[in-house]
Amino acid sequence: MFKAGDFIEACHRRLDISDETHDWLNGEVVCEILEPGSPQWVKGKLRIRLSLEFCPD
Repeated sequence: MFKAGDFIEACHRRLDISDETHDWLNGEVVCEILEPGSPQWVKGKLRIRLSLEFCPD
């Protein structure tokens, strides 16, 4: 049986996620996007969220 931390660690090994990528996925990245119909770039932060759902038996 996996615990949440064991599962995350197994995913990192399976996906070969480096420490640098791990830090990037767990934080925010300052960026700019060009919104449709907008003539200028909009500054903001990019976040990647991954969710797990536990379904009890």
